[in-house]
Amino acid sequence: MSTAAPTIVGELHGLDLYAWLFSSYMLASSVTVPVVGKLSDLFGRRPFYIAGLLIFLLGSAGSGLSQNMGELIAARALTGIGGGALMALGVTTIGDIFSPRERGRWMGLIMSVFGLGSIVGPLVGGFITDHFGWRWVFYVNLPLGLIALVLIGFLLPRLAGHGRVRIDWLGIALLVAGVLPILVGLTWAGLTYPWSPLRYGRTTPRSRS
Repeated sequence: MSTAAPTIVGELHGLDLYAWLFSSYMLASSVTVPVVGKLSDLFGRRPFYIAGLLIFLLGSAGSGLSQNMGELIAARALTGIGGGALMALGVTTIGDIFSPRERGRWMGLIMSVFGLGSIVGPLVGGFITDHFGWRWVFYVNLPLGLIALVLIGFLLPRLAGHGRVRIDWLGIALLVAGVLPILVGLTWAGLTYPWSPLRYGRTTPRSRS
């Protein structure tokens, strides 16, 4: 996505909304992670894993079909909801399936995949953008996601949820209310509003200590 962003902005004429291509995904996923994590404790991981993957694929398809920056930002937010669900459930599912002795190995494997993706992803994204167009940066998720959906449907165990788990809705609401303004403020800083690192530093707990 990062390597395709300049091409996208040039074609859709949305330089002023450039940052929201990334922030919309980040905001949506940040809100989704705690909510899906708790709901999956109640009702099991599998349905939310499948739903999260379907939402991610729908958002990817919408991103590729977008005709303006508004549509693309909305599709990116939808993708973030699905991505946030997958992020939350990937770690917790390992804890459900594997014994404590095996969890470290599988967690290390997942983290290494994330690390490899952060290195290879921009290279592949640039190649796809140059040879097939930026829309295929999103379309490429569809066949891979469908394969993952089939594998999850057949291989992921049906683990029962813990019905007595209580959802801390107030805590989730406070978390969202606290995180969203910070993320939105950092997104607007230097673009919509003037940015002052000194002023921002004075508001952090470290600078006050």
